Amino acid sequence: MRRQKLVKKFETIPQPPYMSKETEIILPPKLEHSIAIHEGGHAIILYMLEDEADFLLDGITIKEKDGNFGAVLVTDKPEANQPTLTNLKAYITYLYGGLNAERLFLKTGDQTAGSHKDLSTATKIAGDIVKMLGLSNNLIPADYNALLDKNQSPTLVKKINLEILNILDECNKRAHKILEENHDNVLALADEIIKRKTMNRQEVFDFLNHLQKQPTQQMEIIF
Repeated sequence: MRRQKLVKKFETIPQPPYMSKETEIILPPKLEHSIAIHEGGHAIILYMLEDEADFLLDGITIKEKDGNFGAVLVTDKPEANQPTLTNLKAYITYLYGGLNAERLFLKTGDQTAGSHKDLSTATKIAGDIVKMLGLSNNLIPADYNALLDKNQSPTLVKKINLEILNILDECNKRAHKILEENHDNVLALADEIIKRKTMNRQEVFDFLNHLQKQPTQQMEIIF
């Protein structure tokens, strides 16, 4: 399976009635904060796992474009060809970054619907690991898509789905742990994204590398 060239875009949000097509859309502060937290979560995961992933962080934006608000931009590593199990699990963990950042750093009820594409992609990758690529540790390597075309055995379907869910659970928990351990960095990066609106790769890495050298400070979540 070849990883798609990913441009992680936040859920399309209807244009507010007070905005015209000719004017720059100004997001309500709470929504802008939510998007910055979401994208910051993705960025922190990739910053921590870039050695495991087969793609690189290229930038972050929370500027509106074509009805989309918020994006993490990535590019394939020059040597990327056939992804390994480590690459694929790093990708899934990355995809869980936005959702977990919202759960950790937004008030209950303020989480957005911006993770549905992440979850769809993560589920497809985990399904490919189990059903197509022979990379599951708990099932006999086989083309399970072909088997299921001929045999819709409830037992087999249950085993496959359980293995897919185990992979998703592992990656989701890892994303949650990384973001918990980088609590202050996520919040600081979100604040910086709000100030700059767009950050390229060098700016993101310079900012996070600088934070790593600073004494730990407890930051307050402000809405």
